[in-house]
Amino acid sequence: MDPACAMAATPNTSEAVVVNDHLLQNVYVYIKSGLPASSAPAGAAPVVLDQKGCRYTPHVIAVQQGGTVEFKNSDPTMHNIHTTPTDGSPSVDVSEGPMGAPQTEHFDKVETMLPVRCNNHPWMQAYINVASTPYFAVTGANGGFVIPNLPPGTYTLAAVQETLGEKDIQVTVPAKGTVKTDFTFAAK
Repeated sequence: MDPACAMAATPNTSEAVVVNDHLLQNVYVYIKSGLPASSAPAGAAPVVLDQKGCRYTPHVIAVQQGGTVEFKNSDPTMHNIHTTPTDGSPSVDVSEGPMGAPQTEHFDKVETMLPVRCNNHPWMQAYINVASTPYFAVTGANGGFVIPNLPPGTYTLAAVQETLGEKDIQVTVPAKGTVKTDFTFAAK
C-alpha cells in the first residue's frame, strides 16, 4: 500500500532462505567455543543496516559485543527499527523519517539472530548477531565466508540460519595455512 515501496527495484519477497547453486546466503558463522571473550576493538566502525527498497539491507549482520549498529533509511518513506530480544534485554524501537539522519545503537549483550522488524512494513525483517569475539562472518551470495586472523587452536564453529537452525562443527586451525570447512543444512 505504500507507494514508495511499490517503486522498489526488486520485489519485496521473503529472504528467509536465499540459495544460489545449493549455497546459502545470510548464515551467521562464529566461534562458539575455544576462545576467551574479548572487548570490541577501540574505534571500530559501526556496522550499517540500511532500509532500502523497503527491505533491510543486508538481511543478516554481525557486530562484536560492545560495538554499534548504524540504522539508515535510504527510502523516501517512514520506517521503523524494532528489535525483539527474547532474553529480557531492552529493545530498540525507533522511527526514522524518509531519508532521515542515521541512528546508532550499542549492543552490549551477546545475541544470536536478534530479530529486527519495521512496524510500518510487516514484511521487512533482518537479524543482528552480537559476537563475544572478533572472529565471526556472514555468508555472502556465494555461500562463502572467511574468518581472518584466527589464532591456531581447536574450536567449535557454529553456523546459524534463521529458519534452518544451527549446525556446529569442530575445526583445528594450524599455525600456518588455512582451513576449509562446509556446513550442511537439511531442508525443512
